[in-house]
Amino acid sequence: MPARILDLFIEFRNYTNGVPTTAGNSLIGALTHFGLDSIGIAQKEHWREVILRGGPWNREEVAGILDYCQTDVDALASLLSVMLPRIDLPRAIYRGRYMAAVAAMEFAGTPIDLPLYHRLCDRLVTDSREAYC
Repeated sequence: MPARILDLFIEFRNYTNGVPTTAGNSLIGALTHFGLDSIGIAQKEHWREVILRGGPWNREEVAGILDYCQTDVDALASLLSVMLPRIDLPRAIYRGRYMAAVAAMEFAGTPIDLPLYHRLCDRLVTDSREAYC
């Protein structure tokens, strides 16, 4: 894990805290907020679907996926240049550290006592039982 992380998603959320955004909090939303160019939502959705479908991909799909990833990298570089003057870097680094810790926790998951969990599920009497067990 890098020693210092600057997470522009968190910084955009911090910058717009309490302020309505015109296009949401995604990368496209942040770019739109600052008047920067981005790929279209439909194009982004298309490549996400191709990636999530999984491989093997043909040559055209591989080239398209790499181009799609490059658009995100280029967009983040543009976004950084606009946002950097608005970012309190010492506090942003703490927020970045926090996000790294959260990502590690999400990756590891929550430890659970499965026998106790199943006993609790057996005792639920509501119709929403399947949603939790």
